Amino acid sequence: MEINRPRAGQRVRFALWHDSAWRPLLWLRVGSDGSIYLGTLFGRPGHGFRVSKQAAGQGSVSFKDAEGVPFTGVDLPKSSRISFKASGEIHIAEDIVAGPPLSALNERRQLCLVRFPHPAGSPPPTKASPNDYDIGMADYPLEDEFPVYGSLYVSPWTGVPPEAIAPPRMTVWSNIWFAVEHLARTPDLVIQLAIGHGIPGAWPELAGVVVAVP
Repeated sequence: MEINRPRAGQRVRFALWHDSAWRPLLWLRVGSDGSIYLGTLFGRPGHGFRVSKQAAGQGSVSFKDAEGVPFTGVDLPKSSRISFKASGEIHIAEDIVAGPPLSALNERRQLCLVRFPHPAGSPPPTKASPNDYDIGMADYPLEDEFPVYGSLYVSPWTGVPPEAIAPPRMTVWSNIWFAVEHLARTPDLVIQLAIGHGIPGAWPELAGVVVAVP
């Protein structure tokens, strides 16, 4: 059996099957140097906000959407892309923060948490580029009272599939992973997305990405 998997430079699109159509949730791309790019939108943002807070106590932090500072017309990013550079720089909209370099990666690292609006509001994906690589979850048990969220991890690729993982409070979850080899500035990488639900509540209006830095 031949198994095809994404290569450096290809955009990977993750989608759920809902209401007789694929509904995109997230896209991700690994550059030839090992930098990792991701986004939650498949077009230009119309509005959004950002929150920056310092963790206290045991390193935990919480925030509400109402605490966010809205992007103005001038500040509104051209895309939802967030970049984790091989050097350790993390590019979030126009902000650049320092993170641990991917070039020195030697263990699994959580890159971010991602929250998703209900897939009913996401139009089916269109084929934007011959480099698009689609991964669909056909049998995910979507429940309207439990919003779906995900956690993205990166590890050095050793040829062995990564151990499955689920963030705290996920009671229903799936793992998707793929490896990318022969990168210029990092070791071979395996990207792992843990996606699931377990916390009851209302679905958020907007997709969002939470990044923690030292």
